[in-house]
Amino acid sequence: YSRSSQGSKNSITVYRIEKTEPTINPETKELSLETQQKRETVEKLLSFIMARQKAVFKPVSDLPFVKTYEINSKKGTVQITVLIKENKDILKLIFTISGYGDAVNLIYNKLKEELKYFEG
Repeated sequence: YSRSSQGSKNSITVYRIEKTEPTINPETKELSLETQQKRETVEKLLSFIMARQKAVFKPVSDLPFVKTYEINSKKGTVQITVLIKENKDILKLIFTISGYGDAVNLIYNKLKEELKYFEG
């Protein structure tokens, strides 16, 4: 005796589960800044700004002009790569912010506000 034998053929339902890989691409934003300050001053100020954002330094690259940080926020995690290019008396900083969801925009706006320290 089984419950399926009492009803019609339509009383049994079969489901199939398949594994799918999501195709979510990270969002990336970029900020750039040029300054005539000394490299040591810029690196100290950069460290200060990243500390204010509670960023964790990630020694991903052995190159002295590439610094990588990671920030965890309530909106998610972002990775910030800072490329420091030196050309005569001008330092150019290029910030690449990548992550998922609202965290990228949140950190982008915060960094944009903090980078005003370099201007004045």
